[in-house]
Amino acid sequence: MTASFYASLSLLLLVSATTARAGVAEGIKTLEGGDIAGAVKEFQEAYEAGDADGAFYIGRLFEMGLGTDKDMRRAAELYAAAVSKKSAKAENRLGLMYLKGELVIQDYARATELICAAAAAGDPNGQFNCGLIYSEGKAVGQDWAKAIDYWQKAAA
Repeated sequence: MTASFYASLSLLLLVSATTARAGVAEGIKTLEGGDIAGAVKEFQEAYEAGDADGAFYIGRLFEMGLGTDKDMRRAAELYAAAVSKKSAKAENRLGLMYLKGELVIQDYARATELICAAAAAGDPNGQFNCGLIYSEGKAVGQDWAKAIDYWQKAAA
């Protein structure tokens, strides 16, 4: 393979990632304008273009019952799909479901794995929630220093 091939491939991947991010941002803007169906279309297109957060946002709509009947099972499926593609937002939300036993069997170890992965990816909600896990000592030893560190990261 030539250097120009790799340069072209890199450009294609960059454009694809930028397009996906734009799709989620456009979906949020469309949702804020009250067009739920249009937002779902934007989120779906973003997900198909490689942005895992697209599935997360559709999952939130199902979870909250916006534009559809409330369907926690469908929301959890969408969060799991987004987690499989490394959405930190979905890792945090699905982790909270495991922490509370919402629709899934309560599993502190799985909750910690998901939530703290979101924290490691820089998600402020994940950082806050991972701090809570360390402050409460569920599935991990209670560690106030780690809890405070995560909370400080979330606050930043």
